[in-house]
Amino acid sequence: MKWCGASSGPDPSPSEKGIKSFNSNYTDNYTEEFADVVKRILIFKSYIADRSSFGSMAEAKGNRVKADATGEDVEQIGQVMARSFESMTQQNPDGKLQLRLPATPLDPMIAGTSYQPGSVSDSIEGEYEKETLQMYGKMLDDHVFRQVTIESLLDVPQPGTFSKGGFARLRDWASSGKSGILWVVGPNDNRYPSKMSANVAEMVKLFQPMPVFHFCELPNPRTTQDGKSVEEIGLVSMVYSIIQQLIEYLPPQNYTSKDFSLNRFTSLDGTVSTLNAALELMRDLMSVCLPWVIFIVDGIERLDYGQGQQGCEEFVKTLRQLTTTKPRDGEPQRIYKVLFTTSEKPGALMRTLDVKEILLQDEGSGAFDL
Repeated sequence: MKWCGASSGPDPSPSEKGIKSFNSNYTDNYTEEFADVVKRILIFKSYIADRSSFGSMAEAKGNRVKADATGEDVEQIGQVMARSFESMTQQNPDGKLQLRLPATPLDPMIAGTSYQPGSVSDSIEGEYEKETLQMYGKMLDDHVFRQVTIESLLDVPQPGTFSKGGFARLRDWASSGKSGILWVVGPNDNRYPSKMSANVAEMVKLFQPMPVFHFCELPNPRTTQDGKSVEEIGLVSMVYSIIQQLIEYLPPQNYTSKDFSLNRFTSLDGTVSTLNAALELMRDLMSVCLPWVIFIVDGIERLDYGQGQQGCEEFVKTLRQLTTTKPRDGEPQRIYKVLFTTSEKPGALMRTLDVKEILLQDEGSGAFDL
């Protein structure tokens, strides 16, 4: 695995420039240890994908046994990863933990992973091709806007490093062999994209396949359209964008009783009144997609007011429910990791998450130092 360093070649691309800028803020103290942890994470991810194909409903009883065994193995792998992070913490009890991330995509170990889920529903009502659902998803493009891109964030100055306590919290969330949700509150630098957004861009850029991610934003110019408020437009864009990305996590063919007909997509007209239908479609896609999905949502506070307030709370509840729901008999073990990053404290997150799921920049030993 290559690590970012000095180069005498041609001028770096925006992506390379951003990664080098990011890496320059970190020391080499943990290069070897963190590389090993990343390797374990990728093995873990590949392992889950390989072990989660459980055949047809005729084998439901055997599937349950396999699912239980997989859950036990997941726990063991998570514990090993946690111990690796713990050893890094103990080696530097007085200093701040600083990481250097690899400059190349972290995909060599999972590139060959394939996943073909068996049916876990009571009856098979239809077969859906991924290509067909991709076409349906494209119909949502009129309501999805992406003015802030990863590339545009790579030149934003990077924040500082994690404190010992903050690093430990992230370690526990990332290395656990279970689903989990975490909200990191960075500093309010009164601008968007924020420094926190820049860190999120780096996380998204480094992992392949990419996580399901969204940078929350308002339309520009900030004017209402067809009677819809700007926060409503931004909220709908977020949910529809995630639906489109989840389709990319589907296997080529899906055998399921879930309804993925054209009508479900055409009914999403970009209004808040169809938000519940969009969230339900999102949940259904999650039930048939790959068994390991990482969500990263940055800046939801920009949408959590006015007509967007209730929708934001429903969105947060939907993702949190995914991380707390246990599989039914015969269903594969699924791992959902959800990370919210903000520079303020939106009500949707304050009202929905537990204290243990929040990492504040001013919470003492568990601070996120910037």
